[in-house]
Parts: sequence; structure tokens; C-alpha cells
Amino acid sequence: MDKREGKEKYELAMEVARLTQEQAEQVLFAALVQKEVIEGWTDADYADMEGDRAVAQTELGFTTTILPLADIHTELERRKSKAKERLEASWSKGWENLVRDLMPTWPAEEFLRSLAVFSENHAE
Repeated sequence: MDKREGKEKYELAMEVARLTQEQAEQVLFAALVQKEVIEGWTDADYADMEGDRAVAQTELGFTTTILPLADIHTELERRKSKAKERLEASWSKGWENLVRDLMPTWPAEEFLRSLAVFSENHAE
């Protein structure tokens, strides 16, 4: 980034930030899925895997990593839902069709929040 100057430097920083946010949200989602999988394991599953629940949870970082990241994902989804409600209030239920070609594959929280602000400033 140091090789860039002026606006180009800022634009690169913005792109890196966008990609970082998207990747972070994907990791948080993966943690939620992992949490649900691990929580679904029964004693029979542990026996079949020749493992121990407490050891597995420690080795998998269940309480130290998976649970906190899953909780962050839950809160993130709540905030994204609020942004989507704002979009719907401004542009109606079909708002996603209005921006279909602009929507990233994985719309990060910041994208939805910025789009909500835009929609409020450009309501029909």
C-alpha cells in the first residue's frame, strides 16, 4: 500500500477492508455451523469417533473460539437484519430486485448498512 499515493492508496485500503469484512463474516458463519455440528454430537457419536466430549471440545477450541465467534455471528446477523428492514422501509419488499446486479455474493454488514443509508436518501 505504501507504493500507492493519494486517492489510489485510499481506494486500495477500502478494497482490502471490504475483502477483510467479507472474509471475517464467512469465518463467523463457519464457526456457527461448527458450533451447531458439535452441539449435535451425542455420546454415541463420540463413542463412534473414539473420542471424549471434554477432550474434543478442548481440542476443537469449542468454548474458547467456536462459541465466541458464533455469538459474534448471531449479533452480526441481527444488525444485518436491521439494515435489511431499513432497505425494505425505503424501497419496499422487492428492494433486492432493484439492486440485484450490484449485490455482492456475500453482502457484508457494512455494505448493507451503507446501502440502507443510500436507500433512505433515495427513497421512491
